[in-house]
Amino acid sequence: HTRIPKRDWSSDVCSSDLTLFKVSSAIVAVFLIPLGSAQGGGDPSSGYWQLNLGKSTVQGPAPRAERRVQTLENGMFNLTASGTGPDGKNYYTVYAGRTDGKDYPVSGHPLGDTFNLMPSGPTSYAAVIKSKGKVVRTAESFWSADGRTQTLTFYTHDETGKRSAASLMVYDRVDPLEGDWVLNLAKSTYQTTAPKRLAYSYRWKDDTLEFSSSGETPSGALILGRFSAKVDGREYPQTGLGGPSTVALTRDAKGMIVSTQRIDGRVNNVISRSFSADGNTMTLSAEVTRSDGSKARNVLVMDRAW
Repeated sequence: HTRIPKRDWSSDVCSSDLTLFKVSSAIVAVFLIPLGSAQGGGDPSSGYWQLNLGKSTVQGPAPRAERRVQTLENGMFNLTASGTGPDGKNYYTVYAGRTDGKDYPVSGHPLGDTFNLMPSGPTSYAAVIKSKGKVVRTAESFWSADGRTQTLTFYTHDETGKRSAASLMVYDRVDPLEGDWVLNLAKSTYQTTAPKRLAYSYRWKDDTLEFSSSGETPSGALILGRFSAKVDGREYPQTGLGGPSTVALTRDAKGMIVSTQRIDGRVNNVISRSFSADGNTMTLSAEVTRSDGSKARNVLVMDRAW
């Protein structure tokens, strides 16, 4: 494809170790591709992404897991990366800056204190991480034509400016909902009886969302639920609600899943979802209709379980 100004690294290279968002000790790199494309518009470099270790090749220790949220709008790039480093410790990195090749501060990066980013082609960006003005990593990121995959190639530079062999990090676009979640009871509010503990699991299998729940009521009874449903507004069987029950899935204006649960054909719960900037906290707003017709509202705050 046609390339827009190829980045000249010679004026940047100097020092110790490189990437876009943490690789060696914990974080990996950082680049593009969206939630916008998957869930309702926006630049193809914006979205929720998860590191695919099976497709990646890293020179040196690699993170055990990483999930990131990226947005690119009107030339402003924002990224929040969180994960578990090769040493088992969690990390959290935040970057915000324009795609103009100028240096902007990075917080939480183990190697560098500034970051700059600029286009290197119609579907690629080049970046430089620096520490005290010296380059520690150089990188270039590309995304696939279908907007589902982001590939980052990066090099580490030593103090003499010598460049390492290339490392390759591959990220898959993911729905922020997907994964395992644990109820944070202290941050949640219930107008109905709150559980003693509660955990949710969401997995996509092609176009079907598979859900399971487990937990315990205050009296010690087990909470077990399950459904497999497409996001088409149709009713699918759900277990664990008591009585013949179904769930119907739709998306709201922001592309987030909304669940409508019915027992014996009567709507008893409508649940909408939102996510924190880093994608690691999910808030469920549940509008409950009791059997006598009275209303209640529960707000469940759940933390992502790595």
